[in-house]
Amino acid sequence: MDFRDKTILIVDDDRIIAMAEASFLIKNGYNALTAGTGEEVFEILDSGADCHMVLLDIDLGNGMSGPEIAEKILKRRDIPIVFVTSHIEGDMTEQVKHIKKYGYVVKNSGDFVILSAIEMAFELFYERNRAVEAGSMDVWT
Repeated sequence: MDFRDKTILIVDDDRIIAMAEASFLIKNGYNALTAGTGEEVFEILDSGADCHMVLLDIDLGNGMSGPEIAEKILKRRDIPIVFVTSHIEGDMTEQVKHIKKYGYVVKNSGDFVILSAIEMAFELFYERNRAVEAGSMDVWT
């Protein structure tokens, strides 16, 4: 299944990283939007923008954290979230352990890793929704 042409919202407080990631995704057939804060995320989502996935930095500096944003997004939309971070410590993964997510990627893991994570997240999301619609699965929490 081909998921290119889907729109991915990149949330990172480092604008240069967000723009570079958006450019990379566009070159690989995806559409990309960027946000640097929780407020910007919800402005984009509330505007009705067609958004199919969120790549969300866990550590966004001041303001809402990545896990807080993820929880609020999931209350509004059923959308795959892939967490991205530069931290490899276990306490970072603990922060998102209870949140429904479709992956976790360490920044600068390489192009293949991020593209694979995105594709796998879309596939898991699609298959989960198909199973729920078919009645063979209740709800994945």
